Amino acid sequence: MESLDLWFWLLLTITAFLYASVGHGGASGYLALLALYGLAPAEAKVLSLALNVGVAALAWINFYRKETFQWSMLGWFLIGSIPMAYWGSTFTLQPYWYKMAIGIVLLFPIIRLWQSVYHTESSHNIQVFKVIWVVPIGAAIGFVSGLIGIGGGILLSPLLLWLHWSTPKQTAALSAAFIWVNSCVGLIGGQDTAGSSIELHWPILAVAFIMGLLGAYVGAQYYPSLWLKRVLAVVLLLASIKLTNVLALFS
Repeated sequence: MESLDLWFWLLLTITAFLYASVGHGGASGYLALLALYGLAPAEAKVLSLALNVGVAALAWINFYRKETFQWSMLGWFLIGSIPMAYWGSTFTLQPYWYKMAIGIVLLFPIIRLWQSVYHTESSHNIQVFKVIWVVPIGAAIGFVSGLIGIGGGILLSPLLLWLHWSTPKQTAALSAAFIWVNSCVGLIGGQDTAGSSIELHWPILAVAFIMGLLGAYVGAQYYPSLWLKRVLAVVLLLASIKLTNVLALFS
């Protein structure tokens, strides 16, 4: 892994704070940073999931206090996601495809950050979820989560809002709980490399935990400012372009 410079720590700080402020663990952002700085895929997966466990728990605790939690919907999602997240975590992608997958997945938090601008807390248009869709959606998200080392919230949140199954803060709370469970399952599946990854990179864990705590509190009490969300969206877009090597197509 390349030496960590000031930019890495700055981006880690911003990522942990802003992801937690919208109820996410931040694994996709962490994975992008770790991949760009040369950490091996298997090790990066474990480290990002460990970061997720701490930050998503903080986000869930803060958002849960502020909104009626949708326990039934979470349960059906997890029925599909838990076995598939474990199965996905047993696979390791080749570095090229690993970076490509992260770059594509990064598009989802970009959508989420921009989409949140246009949603209000009104529960007027909220519709009843359909179990026949929830379980397979949970299974698909669970497999992708385990495969690349994320909690799945960045895939789940836009769907919940698009389908009108929850308000923004309900979405944040449910996503945080979903992320926490899937991240724990992914860590169990990748436990062979878990110990060494976490011990070697404890400063990264500490920074992410502290900023996640602050972000979760601010996000539950207030909405993060629009310009901060857009800053993170732009940063993630640049990382996505870099990881997928899109610019090479035009050179």
